[in-house]
Amino acid sequence: MTGVDERTLYSIGDLARRTGLPVRTIRYYSDVGVLPPTDRSSANHRRYDLTAVARLDFIRTLRELGLDLATTQRVLAGEISVARAAMAWSFGNLAYRPERCRRPCNSATTSHSARTPDTHATTTLAGRSNQG
Repeated sequence: MTGVDERTLYSIGDLARRTGLPVRTIRYYSDVGVLPPTDRSSANHRRYDLTAVARLDFIRTLRELGLDLATTQRVLAGEISVARAAMAWSFGNLAYRPERCRRPCNSATTSHSARTPDTHATTTLAGRSNQG
């Protein structure tokens, strides 16, 4: 970022404007420990640096991808990788939310003879390969 002082601290409102997230969401992330403030002002207002801006962008991306907050916290803590979290999320959604598939992916909506290799793999992952 050109012309940005890395030592600049941003208010929660500035952070909201920079990221497009509501102040309420940022405050919640701060309260649950996902986005701790870098510092506090003399009036005890939260202040955030550019590292916090980048962290918030990453949190927003993970949440937009569908990861829940608990998984997001584990990724941020380095307990699991982004790839592993995304893979677990996608397998979980295929297994438990077939309505999110682009094509029918369970035996209730797809006859055995009409299954493509993609839907067969999906139903296998979902534990439904022996049905239909």
